[in-house]
Amino acid sequence: MKFEFFGLIDILATLGWFLVFAAFAYIIRIRHSKDPDYKLYLPNFYVHILLGMFFGLIYTVYYEDGGDTVYYWVTASRLNDVFWDNPVNYLSEILSNPEPGKMPNFYDKTGSPPHWIYYENESFFVAKVASIFSFFSLKSYFALNLMFSVISGWVSWRFFRFIKRTVQLDFKFAAIACLFLPTVGFWCSGVIKDTVAYCATIGLVIGFFYIISGERKKRFLHLILILFCSYILLNSRAFMLVASYVPLMVIFVFKLNQHKPFLIKLLTRITGIALTAALILFYLNRSNEFGEFSSTKVMETAEVIHNDFKQNETYTGKRYDLGLDDFNTASLIRVMPLAILTTLYRPFLWEVDGVLMLLNGLESTVLLFFTLQMIFSKKEKRINLSHFNHSFYLYALIFILVLGFFVGITSILFGILARLKAPILPFFVLLIFSYKQAQREKENSKPKKIEY
Repeated sequence: MKFEFFGLIDILATLGWFLVFAAFAYIIRIRHSKDPDYKLYLPNFYVHILLGMFFGLIYTVYYEDGGDTVYYWVTASRLNDVFWDNPVNYLSEILSNPEPGKMPNFYDKTGSPPHWIYYENESFFVAKVASIFSFFSLKSYFALNLMFSVISGWVSWRFFRFIKRTVQLDFKFAAIACLFLPTVGFWCSGVIKDTVAYCATIGLVIGFFYIISGERKKRFLHLILILFCSYILLNSRAFMLVASYVPLMVIFVFKLNQHKPFLIKLLTRITGIALTAALILFYLNRSNEFGEFSSTKVMETAEVIHNDFKQNETYTGKRYDLGLDDFNTASLIRVMPLAILTTLYRPFLWEVDGVLMLLNGLESTVLLFFTLQMIFSKKEKRINLSHFNHSFYLYALIFILVLGFFVGITSILFGILARLKAPILPFFVLLIFSYKQAQREKENSKPKKIEY
């Protein structure tokens, strides 16, 4: 199936929206000219647009079938056509999930969306989100892609500002982790599920920590943000919602009343641990009451994704194998360390078989180098974990472990691995840089020997 990506309308729509967004970005930069952080505002804006456009070009020019990103756009365009034919039908599609095997009759007039997008609830949800922006893109794929890139860049910028307020991290460290990671910029800036999930995850984390901070100003707005982002994740990548909430529960248990007297703090933590354990037991033993999000269904979902990527020949690209043949508890525990390490550090350079994978391999190699440097530093006999006392770093560590495990056991394809692990990378890089900064500050605080 051939699509028109570079017609006159497409080019004019993309160029027009680019000029509008660039003008607003320039105005924002000028209005905050006295804020040193904003010297990175325009670089962040243009980097996300360039990587988003590069993503779009790769999937529209290099790959013959276009990939899911093209079919999200096609489905969004079909939904727009439904709206212009009958707005009630459009709202019906936006507010409901398709019935398996059934396609509404009104698609006979507009053309039906790809069935593999329409009948997969999470993919169709992303297409529904895209359809809202598609009204303004004049059905241009690259104009729509540009809108996703601008939103992703803005979310990354808010995350950078949040990190600067929340933790005392060096300016350049925070900028690299939040704004300029190549994998995040490429995989989370286009018309794709990963962009939606990444933006929702970052929004959720910002909302969490604003509430945790105890500030009353804008608390209601941040509660709305948490609910909105939770809804987005629930419908786009439900397992990321679980990975986002688990560390929050741990923080509440261990950080609540941390400055109170010892007895109150002890009782609070004992109560919190007991309640958390009770909730986990209830969740594990009452599967039927949670439907598709029950513990059994979650593992079934992971197994289905794992087997699909492993056995489906339509997914091309280099694969990896964790030796996981059975999704029982013992097998999952056995491969857990390998799954997490795979998510964080693979592909290795000798596993690379393409340009995109080479970029991922180089990025993974740098992260592995920093990790090994941290572990085997001659200046330290053991890793100092004291900076994990900060709530954000504790949250980041647990988030990385939970999501890294799920991504590692399900991806199987290195191309899928690069996409799914993208939201983990900012948190992982922030942890590495926080440790490096802590070590640097410790070295600088040591009294220097005076030679006579």
